[in-house]
Amino acid sequence: MQKAIGKAKPIIFAILVVTTILLVGRVSMMPVNAVEGENITTNVSVGNSAPTMGVIVCDPISDGNFTPDVGANKSMSCWTVVIDDNGYGEVNQTSLDTNFYSDSIDGADDLNTHYSNGTSSNVATDCTWTNATGTNITVNCTYYIRYFIDPSAGGWTVNFTVNDTSAETGSAAKVLGVATTLGLDVINTSIEFGSLALGGESQRTTDVLNTCNQQIDVKLRESQNSGYLDCPGATDIATDNGDTDGIKYNATTFSWPEGISLTDTSTAYTAFDLNYYDATGTSDGESTKTLYWRIKIPSAGVSGVCTGQTEFVAVAG
Repeated sequence: MQKAIGKAKPIIFAILVVTTILLVGRVSMMPVNAVEGENITTNVSVGNSAPTMGVIVCDPISDGNFTPDVGANKSMSCWTVVIDDNGYGEVNQTSLDTNFYSDSIDGADDLNTHYSNGTSSNVATDCTWTNATGTNITVNCTYYIRYFIDPSAGGWTVNFTVNDTSAETGSAAKVLGVATTLGLDVINTSIEFGSLALGGESQRTTDVLNTCNQQIDVKLRESQNSGYLDCPGATDIATDNGDTDGIKYNATTFSWPEGISLTDTSTAYTAFDLNYYDATGTSDGESTKTLYWRIKIPSAGVSGVCTGQTEFVAVAG
């Protein structure tokens, strides 16, 4: 029994040796710089969304029409909200193109037919950006419109176009009309016929300015003394005394007794035909026409400084 026990000892020793080697191998596999946590990068690519625009609102507008002032320029403001689902910062404000036109959106600036945010100093439209929040930003543009803009019922369009930073485009349009106006201005403040002898004649002129956006004629009458020039003596000068004497007018120079007699009844002179200013580009200007006047003094019965007043009224031509 003692020998059997002695032979078993080497077996137990071998098992212990193997176990020890395995433990040592496990320890040697652990990384020297092991940590408890680590950060990694997360990436995602968000697709671009093209900008869109809300409804365009303009002011002042009445019954769908912009009404120019007579004889003066007038501004019109139009605005809309630009929406970019990627955020309002994606809107490329410098790419804004806005036009108010009756010809074509690509037409050149013209004071009769086309206003834009172009480079012409006397027609360029001012635009401002406001109320930026989230995905929305508002753009407001002011057009400086001339009194001689072409009239048209529903024939004008306001258009806004803008890109985002990825060059995708959004746009909106609104159809408007431009109302027809009527007006004139007489550049001369008086008609000075000068000093004349009995039976004498004199011709003078007045310049009429079209201050609206349609062709006009004029209605004329002696409006102060019931058809007479008031003279200090016992007898006044009748402005309408047929071909004998009085005051006559015409669209071209003339000799007595040609022309049309000035009466105390407002009478349309339909041959005047004064059109409104044709800009043909971006140069401001005026449209005027000369009206010729001739007086013939009676051969007897009047003296002194005689005065009257003539009324000019614009009518559609």
